[in-house]
Amino acid sequence: MKIISPGQSDAQSILDNIHATQGGSQPACNGQFDDLRYAVFFEPGTHNLNMDVGYYTTVHGLGKTPDDTTLTNLISQNGIDGNGGALDNFWRSVENLQVKPDGGKMTWAVSQAAPLRRLVVDGDLNLFQKDGWSSGGYMSDSVVKGTINSGSQQQFLFRNSDFGTWKGGNWNMVFVGTKNAPQSHCSNKGGIPATTVDETPLIVEKPYIVSNGSKGYSLMVPKMESNKVGTTPDYDNADEIPFSQVYVAKESDTAEIINKKLEASLHLVF
Repeated sequence: MKIISPGQSDAQSILDNIHATQGGSQPACNGQFDDLRYAVFFEPGTHNLNMDVGYYTTVHGLGKTPDDTTLTNLISQNGIDGNGGALDNFWRSVENLQVKPDGGKMTWAVSQAAPLRRLVVDGDLNLFQKDGWSSGGYMSDSVVKGTINSGSQQQFLFRNSDFGTWKGGNWNMVFVGTKNAPQSHCSNKGGIPATTVDETPLIVEKPYIVSNGSKGYSLMVPKMESNKVGTTPDYDNADEIPFSQVYVAKESDTAEIINKKLEASLHLVF
């Protein structure tokens, strides 16, 4: 786990080292078969950094809202350093931050098991890279201010998001409660194959951690929302739980220890 503060002098070298060591003993696989795991947390503020997100890496902003934490560049590249397509690009995620990419375009070339949540892209978002294939992913509670280009993506699920414009579409694109989504259309003739549902009937967004500076951390637990369209309108619509009421479980904890913490009415984070 790495916690990065705005202006931290060694921040870029930390991020570069994570990317460089993801291959472990099999660098040709770029980390796909190693046992390295990374969680990178960015404190609220502006980070003029480049984050290349690879295998078994999760990236989080620690603000109460996505635009509390801004990162310059965030990318998931085709295979190994931009080659080989993205058909094996699994096991990575990004949550709760804003990206202001150089050149106005963010690339997230993935295939399933690579969710984007509570993300703001101040520019365009490509869901593929170059001519490489890509096959599936998930985005929720997110804003793309420019164009979202699906490119070679074969399927993708978007929930409660908001795009400037939409471009492309191959086989199975699903949109639920998403603004500016294409209309439902069957077959790839005369339009893209899309299933569009106007509202999300019932949803509870994923809990997340926020930093309160010298006051420590809190666990935000969003409340239930009905007939939701677009992104979360009110981030105060959540229970904010101080970590004095949260037990952080360790690998060495037995089920008995964890159950006793729950019996004591503590919330649980693994």
